[in-house]
Formats: sequence, structure tokens, C-alpha cells
Amino acid sequence: MSNVIAQLVTFLNPIGMTIILVYCFGIFSRAFPSPLRISITMGFLLGLAAWVAMAAPIQLDDGVIVDLRALFVGISAAFFGWRAALITTVMAVGFRIEIGGIGMIPGIFGIVIAAIAGLFWRRKVEARIKSSILSLIALSSLISVNMVSAFMLPHDVSVVFFQTMAPLMFALNFFGTVIFTLLITREMTMLGKENSLLKAASTDPLTKILNRRSVIDKYGEIHDQAIFRRGVAMVCIDVDHFKAINDTFGHLPGDQVRVEISRRISSCLRPTDLFARMSGDEFLVVLTNVSSDEALAIADRCRKIISRAPIATNGMHIQASISVGSVWSNKSEEFSAFRNAADAALYQAKTAGRDCTAFNGKHDFTKRPVITAA
Repeated sequence: MSNVIAQLVTFLNPIGMTIILVYCFGIFSRAFPSPLRISITMGFLLGLAAWVAMAAPIQLDDGVIVDLRALFVGISAAFFGWRAALITTVMAVGFRIEIGGIGMIPGIFGIVIAAIAGLFWRRKVEARIKSSILSLIALSSLISVNMVSAFMLPHDVSVVFFQTMAPLMFALNFFGTVIFTLLITREMTMLGKENSLLKAASTDPLTKILNRRSVIDKYGEIHDQAIFRRGVAMVCIDVDHFKAINDTFGHLPGDQVRVEISRRISSCLRPTDLFARMSGDEFLVVLTNVSSDEALAIADRCRKIISRAPIATNGMHIQASISVGSVWSNKSEEFSAFRNAADAALYQAKTAGRDCTAFNGKHDFTKRPVITAA
């Protein structure tokens, strides 16, 4: 009886690490929300967990150890993808080679099987099984397939393994999988809700681009990080005669015009640029790491893409245009002053007849901007 208890304690210590790993996942997911970073980080953490499992195993025979390394390898592959699986597998294989013994080759073989099993479940099984319980049984069963590597051991050792250890390992693989899945699912659900709330707070509900508050905050981050390099541009955009569009076609088509304008402008921008709706028909773009010539070209491209084709909505074709005011600087400009300068350029574009771009590429924004029209 005491021997069984000792074996359970040896196995349950690594399983207890799954709780720590889940909380580590939550911390890293909030600090580094990039899926690639999370995959790599969790790959290393699960590799360390596999090391811990192999550092305190049950010694079945000279050079033959039994532990739960396969659980961590399989979980790594199943929940965090091939990058995490590769990292965890390499770490586990390296440590098993360091341990050595007659069980080294079967041990390495079992690690690889567990990684393949986890990836197979992720890509082929998970989406096809609606029941969460059946999905967990499938994952733990696939991970437990690694025990076929015990057939590579000497016959007498293999028989002892399957008679004494295999049932316990299968049960603990299932137990560990259930614990990890329940905890990681709960953590992912919480992260999803947090991300949804953050997105709702920072996104304009109509156009799904940034809102006023979030673009100011993000500009502050750029300002603090001083990543201007070649320069930064502020672009103010206003829809020409938008009140007339609303009065003529109605508010719903007017909303569709704003949505389509934001979509077209977004197509002209780069992933690093900031794009926000500031008020009813006023938009703002921040172009980072651009030269003066590039800033003018992007700002005018945004203007041209609106007027070149009517906006189709509810069977109607609405011809819309925008006025654009833009200023550029290679200095770290304060948001309000920079926006005021762009707004002054926008006023120049409106007084010049609308559907044109007023651009000021000088540090002295009181100078009259260059006007570019169709």
C-alpha cells in the first residue's frame, strides 16, 4: 500500500504543476498577447515541466524510468501548436538523452509519439467531437498511445510495465488532461471576455476602427517610445457635405457611407498606422515612420479612393468625397498641437473647394500648406 501511495505522490507532483502552468499562461497572455510569443513561452514552460517530471521518476529498472513527461508534451502540442510542441519535444528529448540508460531510445520514441498525438488531436479530432468529455477522453487516450514505446524495452521489463504502471499512467494522463483543460479553458474564456471589453472600449461601434480616446492613448505610447525615425504625420479627414447626404438619403445610408469611407481609407494604410473616428463625419490618421513625401502620397491616396467611385447602399449610389488636412514632422509633437495644425490644414482644404488635400511638411505649421486637388 505504501508503495502505491509513493507512486501516486511521484506522479501527482508533476500534475500539480499544471495549475502553475495555467496561471503562468494567464500572466504571459496578458503581458504578451502575441499568439507566437505565447506559443513559444508555453513551449518552454511545458518543457521545464517535462524536465521536472523526469527528474523525480519511478525507477522501473536500471536505466528505465516512468514519469508523466508525455502528458506535458501532448498538452503543449494540443493547446499551443507545433511551435510549442517542437520546443517541448526538443527539451524533453535532450533531458532524456542526458539521463541515458537502456530506456533512452524507447523514452525518446514515446516523447515523439506524444507530440504527434497532441497535434493530431488539435488538427483532426477537437473540432469533430462536440462533447467536451469525449474530447478529453480522446486527447488523454492519444497521449497514452506513447506507452507502446514500452514494447521496445526488454520483454521482462515491458511485461512489468504493462502489468503495474500502464493502468496508473493512463488514469493520470486523463486526470492531468482534465485538470489542465478545465483550467486553461476557464482562463481563455476570461481572457476572451477581457479582450472583448477592451476592444469595445477602444473601438468605434459603427466603423469598427479606433475611437477618439484610444487613438490619443496610442499616440501617447508612440510619443513615449520615440519611434518616429524618419517622421510622423497627422491627417485630419472630413466628409464633404455630409449633412446634405443625411438629409437627402437618410441616416441609415449616411451610416453606410461612413462605414464604406472608413473601409476604403483603411485599405490605403499600413498595419503600423493609427486610424480613428473622432466624431460624426471626422476621421483622423496617424502615419508613423514616414518621410514627408510618403505622408503626402498616403494622405492624397486616401482622398482619391473615396471620390473615384460612388458608394452603393440600399440600391442607391452615393457620390461622396473627403477633404484632407495633413501635417508632417520629424520631431516628437504633442498630440493636441499636432492635431490643431492638421485641423488648420483641413480648413485650408475646405476653403480651397473641398475634395482636395492640404499638406504642410514644415515644422512651422503656420505656413500655408500645399493644396493637392483632383
